[in-house]
Amino acid sequence: MENKKQVCIFCKIAKGEIPSVKVWEDDKHIAILDINPNTEGMTLIITKEHYDSDATDMPDKPYKDLMIAAKKVAKILEKKLKVKRVAIVIE
Repeated sequence: MENKKQVCIFCKIAKGEIPSVKVWEDDKHIAILDINPNTEGMTLIITKEHYDSDATDMPDKPYKDLMIAAKKVAKILEKKLKVKRVAIVIE
């Protein structure tokens, strides 16, 4: 039986195989607008390298890098949306 690797939709977005609206990007992460937001400006920050969907299972270094990326994106959203703060939710 052939072992097929599961294809992750977020990996496809990070590779540009699925269109998205980019808010921010660096060499390890991409921030995109949510296609079904529950609030204005809802943005998803994803790693370009695939990790399991439970962020708390990530190795420490990429987890810390993700949190730093979230901080950068939060500052961009605060400025563009003219709000004093934004929520960061890990799901």
